[in-house]
Amino acid sequence: MKQPGFSLIEVLVAMALVSFLLAGMGELLLHSLQAKRKTDDRFELTALLTAKMESLKSQPFDSAELQAGSHRLDIAPEPRLGAVREEWRIENPSLDMKKINFQIMALQKQDRALRAVLLFSRHLGF
Repeated sequence: MKQPGFSLIEVLVAMALVSFLLAGMGELLLHSLQAKRKTDDRFELTALLTAKMESLKSQPFDSAELQAGSHRLDIAPEPRLGAVREEWRIENPSLDMKKINFQIMALQKQDRALRAVLLFSRHLGF
């Protein structure tokens, strides 16, 4: 006569399936956390880059801060990113135009650098 319940083989197969599903979910969770960290870093770098661009846009076209050349600024450690470096190069392609190439990066995570270009016109004021 057969006893009610599960056999050892059935229990082992069920445990193997549950383990396989949990391992897959764990891997998915790790990848999503890494993507969130990268996105948060990008967001903070974008905010810093935007603030720098706005501060330069607010300067008069002929101001000393908008003279041609390369510039670098190291910012005190940010809470998530650590120390941040801003670099920008100002070029004068014409008398009425300035081209500013920006790069900003967390020094500990240089692979996540952001780059942007700002064209600044004397006649348009931006």
